[in-house]
Amino acid sequence: MPKTQWAVPDDDVMIPYIIRNEDKIFRGGTLEPYLKALFASTGITNPYHGLRHSLHVMRSAYLAARYHSDELTPLEIREIVIAGLMHDMNHSGRAKPGFDHLEIPRALYAFSKCVQAEDSNSVGRISELVSATQFPPVKTEGLSLAERIMQDADMTQTFGVAWVQQVAVGLAEEWDMTPLQILKNQKGFLSNLKWKTEWAEKSFPPRVVQARIDEAEMYVAMLS
Repeated sequence: MPKTQWAVPDDDVMIPYIIRNEDKIFRGGTLEPYLKALFASTGITNPYHGLRHSLHVMRSAYLAARYHSDELTPLEIREIVIAGLMHDMNHSGRAKPGFDHLEIPRALYAFSKCVQAEDSNSVGRISELVSATQFPPVKTEGLSLAERIMQDADMTQTFGVAWVQQVAVGLAEEWDMTPLQILKNQKGFLSNLKWKTEWAEKSFPPRVVQARIDEAEMYVAMLS
């Protein structure tokens, strides 16, 4: 169970609820200006690294930060949520494996153009959190809790309800592969997935990961 009981169950947390800081869990005001900037960005229609992924990662980062709120300050939680929302801003949608390092500067530049005055002192820390989502990660040792949250949140897309469309079809389009090839890759990817936070370990235990592997393997068997 989460360390702290909350009025709204995790499964019922809506994006606007987070953006408006209805839980009053992070410092400062609404994140609406960042949401508006994201909706106006060039990457929201990408097959995988689009709007759905950005909102999904922000929501996952929020849930993780809320779970670990006794270890984080309200300012750190705000920085985590903003980083989750903006981490793939203006993504090219064409980044093949091994080229993700080219996308981080795009996201950071886009973020720099919409930083709100109240977050001016957090730009450096938010930039570090965005950089932590580079895949494969460059920094793997000495990670802060906030960085670990970001890396885990960015790996949770496969566990969403629309994962076949988002992951298999979306990544296939961006990587010039077939959906079947992406599905075949899921067993190796998920088998080697190592969570970095207690939140992720509790939310996606081995049985949940194995269930997703089994589902992917069933798709492969039916489509091969």
